[in-house]
Amino acid sequence: MKKMIYTSILLLTTTVPILTSCTLLSNKSSIKTHTYDEVIDYHISFKNLLKMEDFEYFAYIYSPRCLHCESIKYQVIEYALDDYKPMYFIVFDETIPLIYDISISLNQNTLSNVGILGTPAMILVVNGYVKINISGGDVILSLLDAYK
Repeated sequence: MKKMIYTSILLLTTTVPILTSCTLLSNKSSIKTHTYDEVIDYHISFKNLLKMEDFEYFAYIYSPRCLHCESIKYQVIEYALDDYKPMYFIVFDETIPLIYDISISLNQNTLSNVGILGTPAMILVVNGYVKINISGGDVILSLLDAYK
């Protein structure tokens, strides 16, 4: 003869307070999203890439329709807002050359030999010269971590 075991389950519901904060302690947000409007004052055109007054700075080139750009947007904007190193933002357009060998852009101080592999791209400019030119979300995030 089979025994049947009956159990009853009592579900308890409790109210748990959810803590939220709307107070900003700095120019950063506690929300894990950012928009490019937050850094609109740091947007430049590609033709000004090597003309900024800062001695050393990053230039982040992105496309609003790029899924890889979207996936690292929060971290890149957060880095810019934290002021680790000056960063400028460039929206990709047809004036930005796509090149297969970005090594030719290293140590250049004119735009004629500067291009990117694709978006997202990050260029480090030191004293008017391209010192680093990389593409790809993971590589860009690693670079930013190294400069914190």
